Amino acid sequence: MVNAGDDLWFESAVPGRDAEPPLYEVVPFADPGNVLFHDNSYFIGTRATVNGEPAQPEQKLKHHDRVETVEITALGDLIRDCGESIDKIYLVNGKPAGLDTLLKDGDRITSALPPETPPPIESIDFRMESNLLEDAPMEGVPVENEPTIAPTEKDAVEENQQEPLPEQEPVKAVLHVTLNHDFLSLPEKPDGAPYYLVDMLNLVDMDLSKPEGRQIVIKINGKDAAYLQLLEDGDTIDIHWDGAPNTK
Repeated sequence: MVNAGDDLWFESAVPGRDAEPPLYEVVPFADPGNVLFHDNSYFIGTRATVNGEPAQPEQKLKHHDRVETVEITALGDLIRDCGESIDKIYLVNGKPAGLDTLLKDGDRITSALPPETPPPIESIDFRMESNLLEDAPMEGVPVENEPTIAPTEKDAVEENQQEPLPEQEPVKAVLHVTLNHDFLSLPEKPDGAPYYLVDMLNLVDMDLSKPEGRQIVIKINGKDAAYLQLLEDGDTIDIHWDGAPNTK
């Protein structure tokens, strides 16, 4: 309490130091870890730089520091950071995964070659007939710029002795499966290779760059299936985004 007649003395304040908060108070750091991508180890989590130099969460920040961060927590983050194509099919621990699949320490990521799309049986038959029609001249229509020669008796005999062209055997289906409730008859591959589950992904209307769920659900005969599982005649296959209806 100040009373009348008291003497008051004032001292000048001393300027304090600028605040130096640690980096983790400014930047939310995701849990760090490492994953294998094509057998190479990659860091996941949050990478931070201060003034262009790598920085740890405990680093003190000063006035005018420039902070930049890169967060790699989902599969799509890792794919883009590595400069890979997002249009490929990627597996996380052996199972197909969408770009928004969250990665965990120790995950193994691989990519699969896009499967060869089997041509429909109808198109194969049509091409065979088209080739025969293109090679055979049309009866009664003279070839352009070619002189017309009257047939002789010898020509008529030779024409009658010509053997007919062998008939092309129709392409036979080698595998019958049900894909998302649709029955499919698949022709033999040109190289005679068997069909695997990966071959069915090209027959499903699914854009991996626009995920409609957390992950892709794949089942054969109601059971979880490996990505490279061999298909058998009569298999029932379901491929759809988690939470999305399994329609083709």
